Amino acid sequence: MNSRERVLYALNHVSPDRAPMDYLANPAIDLALKQYFNLEPDDNDQLRDALNIDIRGVYPSYSGPKRLSTNKII
Repeated sequence: MNSRERVLYALNHVSPDRAPMDYLANPAIDLALKQYFNLEPDDNDQLRDALNIDIRGVYPSYSGPKRLSTNKII
């Protein structure tokens, strides 16, 4: 079962082969894991592959109306 199938099974309340895994760590732990796996400090994708992480974050840039520093719409 691949990551996509595993996450979709879990979201549909069907038991996958194992629980989908997510990854979040503080910078020191993140760097230590990258050193352990002999990865470059900015190689986030390879670290997630090494840890068998199923869930990836997607953070699109904001493209809405410009905001003032007080968060009011111009």
